[in-house]
Amino acid sequence: MKKLSDAELTVMNVLWAEGNPMRTGEIAEKIENKEWSMSTIQALLARLADKEAIFIEKQGKFKLYHPLITQKDYQKVETMDFYQLVHRHSVKSLFSSLIDSGSLKKEDLNELRKMIEEMKE
Repeated sequence: MKKLSDAELTVMNVLWAEGNPMRTGEIAEKIENKEWSMSTIQALLARLADKEAIFIEKQGKFKLYHPLITQKDYQKVETMDFYQLVHRHSVKSLFSSLIDSGSLKKEDLNELRKMIEEMKE
């Protein structure tokens, strides 16, 4: 699976959130906080197709865009790359960074405990 740029990931997040094939205009409407032109979005969609992240279905004069990769699968790949490259396979390093940054809340820790207990079973 090829790495996606931040801009490409913005488009993929829209497709994943929608859960159904979308047209270019629909994608443009859902992209928040971006002043992207339609041609920019079309270029991003073309790049995503080249990376085999989406499938383009032609329907008359319209194109429908379907994700070919799931958000969960992409998250796994990105997380493993980050874990291996930045934290050098160290769970302690990863969680120390999260704790030191103040990113983990009490609810997060409870959820992690629950996940660990489920894995032990």
